[in-house]
Amino acid sequence: MRFLLFALALLLFSSAAFCGALKSYTDIYFIGGGIHRYFSAGDATVVKLPGGKVLGIDFNKHDRKYDVWTDEAGNKVTAAEYLYEQYKELGINRLDYIVISHWHGDHSGGLVYLMEQGFDLSGATVFIPDADTAEKLCADPHAAYGEVRANYPSVTKMLEERGCRIVCPGDGDKAYLSGASLTLYNNEQGYLDFNRNYNNYSLVCCLEYAGQKVLFTGDCDAEAQKHMAPDMFKVQVLKSMHHSWVPVDDDFIARTDPDMVISMDGNAHDKYLYEPKSEIQPWAEEHKVPHLRTNLNGTIGIRLSRKGVSLLTDSKPFVREKQ
Repeated sequence: MRFLLFALALLLFSSAAFCGALKSYTDIYFIGGGIHRYFSAGDATVVKLPGGKVLGIDFNKHDRKYDVWTDEAGNKVTAAEYLYEQYKELGINRLDYIVISHWHGDHSGGLVYLMEQGFDLSGATVFIPDADTAEKLCADPHAAYGEVRANYPSVTKMLEERGCRIVCPGDGDKAYLSGASLTLYNNEQGYLDFNRNYNNYSLVCCLEYAGQKVLFTGDCDAEAQKHMAPDMFKVQVLKSMHHSWVPVDDDFIARTDPDMVISMDGNAHDKYLYEPKSEIQPWAEEHKVPHLRTNLNGTIGIRLSRKGVSLLTDSKPFVREKQ
């Protein structure tokens, strides 16, 4: 009897300790520079989960030839190096979960740099686009799949060497990650066949905490959006497709109906610095939805809680100047 009481007390104590460690919010940082401190049009988002673990979604580009920024001391900084700096500023030295939306270098290149720097990924769970499809595309010599051939085999090999668990989820599969959930879409890709627009192969995921949903869309173009639309739902935050540079499927955007749009912008052409080359900005204007952009705001931080979605950074929506 005394043993049973001791065991029960230990169980209650352990449960209380666990609950005490679980935060009542989830923090998400969309990594970006500011004006004249922006890089390739790459995505890189990091999530501090309520249970204390960390999720990384896409990782910018690592390119010393084109996508660099020169600091005041004359040092050239790549997007991947900047991502690493941002991680350190956020106190992040390990990733427990990883999502690679697709194998373009501006979404996977920075992960290679992190591994080269000895960043702790040991034993992480990694969600990747359908491996059978990637193998099929790698075997095709078309230029559209050049970056798949360059990145898929090498990156997965590096991850396996670190003991990572690589997962190819099915459409609608849900994973519970340290107090939040992640649901994945567009990973049964047979409908695309040999689509020359590789962006359509993006693995899409929805992070949910306390009833707040954030949809990460990779670079999915209109064809993938149309395919996913019947499975979509209301979200509070939409990470816009392909840096806000692609057409928006009417059904997809109507079903997601976001309260806020965040674009992971950044391009070396000044004409795109203020004016998005997209259909998301007109939609946002028409529906009076705030549209925040990392090439104007720098890193954008948001917090999900039972109270809703709040900004952690001094970020203001893009407003198109009247001509």
